[in-house]
Amino acid sequence: FEATLAPGIRGEAIEFCGTEGRLWISRARYEFTPAGRNAVPVEVK
Repeated sequence: FEATLAPGIRGEAIEFCGTEGRLWISRARYEFTPAGRNAVPVEVK
């Protein structure tokens, strides 16, 4: 197992960063933020 801490990435869940956006998943909710300016995050609890 190897981990890297990076500024701006939260540490209490798992986060996938890709070309289409960012997906942040915790036990309580997930949040998808599309790539691009003025992108509105979609949060599901």
